[in-house]
Amino acid sequence: MLESTRTKYCDNCRCDVEAKIVERNSTYTFKGETFEINERVLICSCGEELYDEVLDSETMKILTRMYEERIGLSLKDIKTIRNQYGLSMELFARILGWSKSTIVRYETGKYIPDSSHMTILKRLKDHPEVIDEYYKLNKHKFNEKEQEKINKKLSNTDEIKVEKSLVDTLNVNYKLNEKTIESGYSSFNLNKLINMVLFLPKRVFKKTN
Repeated sequence: MLESTRTKYCDNCRCDVEAKIVERNSTYTFKGETFEINERVLICSCGEELYDEVLDSETMKILTRMYEERIGLSLKDIKTIRNQYGLSMELFARILGWSKSTIVRYETGKYIPDSSHMTILKRLKDHPEVIDEYYKLNKHKFNEKEQEKINKKLSNTDEIKVEKSLVDTLNVNYKLNEKTIESGYSSFNLNKLINMVLFLPKRVFKKTN
């Protein structure tokens, strides 16, 4: 059961008060995006709104979730996007024209990207090969050794694109028959399918030997 009151110091009353936790509809501009949310706040009997770290954190989590849903990219995806290229934080940041500290803050969750950066990251997630466009724009900023390293890493983007296309196709095709007699009324599990594909050749090999 959610608590309905909390003891807090009220600057207006100049003493500790038993303030009420109330729900209200609020409008926030978060990372350049406007959101209508239902939040919980702490209100003194005098009408003063009191700061509460827990409730403030609760509101921030709601805004972050709604922001992720609107952009179509989870903050947890950011590190995965860089790792798919096998690039260090520094090289990845410089290719995009950002600073390494920016990538560090994003990947550690210390800072939430604004909509312009989130749009770029979402584009890289959906179309890994477009990193070549950003690299061409900033290629002159890298020395010969760095260019050689990046070219080697980015040579795998076509493979990443094919893998993603295959996964997307599998997801779409299975969704059409999800939870039907044909699928055994089960949800699609990609990891289970991969393990099955890897297991069958081993089993066949044992039988033929």
